[in-house]
Amino acid sequence: MTKSGTPGQLEVCYEHSHGQGFLWCSGTVVKVSDGTNIVVNGKVTKLHKANEAVLVKWDATESEESCVTSQELKDNLHNKNNPKNAWRCEEKPVEMTL
Repeated sequence: MTKSGTPGQLEVCYEHSHGQGFLWCSGTVVKVSDGTNIVVNGKVTKLHKANEAVLVKWDATESEESCVTSQELKDNLHNKNNPKNAWRCEEKPVEMTL
């Protein structure tokens, strides 16, 4: 969620698995880490500090189905042009209560 309390759109630059180089993938932030475990499909992901990671529902593409994963948001990768794992969004997600 963003400071305004609405679900935020997030984009992360990944190396495409089909040899197309780096592409921006977009999704909707479902939950922001609060210092407890993030659970994805019944499995606990890495324990993240509050506001260090988000749970994202990724948009489907022509070659990939929609899925939900956790994504660490490193400050040094925010809004970079095209490095691996760079991320961008309108507002940085902040802690929220579901």
